[in-house]
Amino acid sequence: MKEHVWVPVMGRRGEVKGVDVDYTGCEGVFFHPNVQRMNHRQQLALAHFVYPDAKHARLGHCIGTGYLAAMLGGYCGLGAKSINDLKIAGTLHDVGHPASCHVGENLTKILGLSHKKHTSGLVEGMRAEIASCADYDVVKGIVDGTHGLSALVGSIIGADKVDYVSRDPHYCALVNKVDARRLYSGARLVDGKLVFKDRAEEIKIFLKQYWTNHLDIYLHPEVEIPRTMFQQAMIHRMKTGWFVGEIYDMVDSELHEKLRDSHSPARPLIEALDTGARHHVYGAIRRTEKDPTTDNVVITRLAPDAFSYCEAHLLAADVADKAKIPPHGVVITVSEDVSRLSRNGKELYELTPSGPVDFFKRHSRFVNGLERKVDDHFALRVVLLHEFKDAKLPDLDYIARQAEVLASAGRQVNIERVLGKDYGKK
Repeated sequence: MKEHVWVPVMGRRGEVKGVDVDYTGCEGVFFHPNVQRMNHRQQLALAHFVYPDAKHARLGHCIGTGYLAAMLGGYCGLGAKSINDLKIAGTLHDVGHPASCHVGENLTKILGLSHKKHTSGLVEGMRAEIASCADYDVVKGIVDGTHGLSALVGSIIGADKVDYVSRDPHYCALVNKVDARRLYSGARLVDGKLVFKDRAEEIKIFLKQYWTNHLDIYLHPEVEIPRTMFQQAMIHRMKTGWFVGEIYDMVDSELHEKLRDSHSPARPLIEALDTGARHHVYGAIRRTEKDPTTDNVVITRLAPDAFSYCEAHLLAADVADKAKIPPHGVVITVSEDVSRLSRNGKELYELTPSGPVDFFKRHSRFVNGLERKVDDHFALRVVLLHEFKDAKLPDLDYIARQAEVLASAGRQVNIERVLGKDYGKK
């Protein structure tokens, strides 16, 4: 049994074609509900407001990751058994993603929940199916990040990131310059480390694509706005007592209906998304002066990781109250995901005559340049639903000061202000 998917492997003429991924003998794994459910969860939830074709399912990414993990294992000189284990682990690495994927998970993490933890539990429940065609302990270890081969799937340049960093711009009709075969053909395993020989330029191409995707797709202003609307709808629903952890057992359509059927302010926000209702950007709070969405900009020193969706919810409620409009009338976007681009905790090695060296240190000037671009992108955008575009809001300086006050209060304090001290404990 073979599945035909798109992967970032270029042909001799520079074209990118699909490949067949062979799951013969592993049908019990591939057709397991945990895997097939990924066909009903979008990889880039709500990005279609800017990129209409970006409705690809996470299942394609799971298959692509399995294919690339096996390819990387081959270039590292592994045997057929280990390559097969990598293929299965790559296919399963994301099966714990919730409905709406990262858009929803930015809220579940306040309860200590994550798709990685959920994936580990689901894989454990698939022990019999996995053991029928692979080494269960090896697969589970790779998925959990505890096995010596885990880096081939989960590292900064492992199969997971190389697949989605290439797949996402493909479905957004943007340029992808990553060629996985050329990149991975320089891979080696040295003293348990994944290292790359004579591939500095290919690694730079990948890292530039990784950072570019965040600016052009994941953190695009017109993608952040509908995503924040959706997340604020989730928070309004959570305030009615709904346990957000349920989204790990939902597909996208089920979560959508859960929010739409609510009698809380979640409903008008979802209805606005459903109808494609226009919105009005009142202004932006930024670390630099330029903003593509508005001329009304206030400068702040607020750190991106100090302001999350709970702070944004409290600030939007305050602004709406001052403007005397309903709480769903104001949305404040958050660039919290900028922090995902930090190099902290990420390992990337280049092989030199003296042995493996840290790529980030050896090419620090290049990497620093990428990080500055993303830091400059950070913004809190104050957005009005179109029906309230003429509302009189407080001036942007007041909103910026309130944002800094909320950030200084601390994350846990703000979570409790929004959801109460006992939320999620029952």
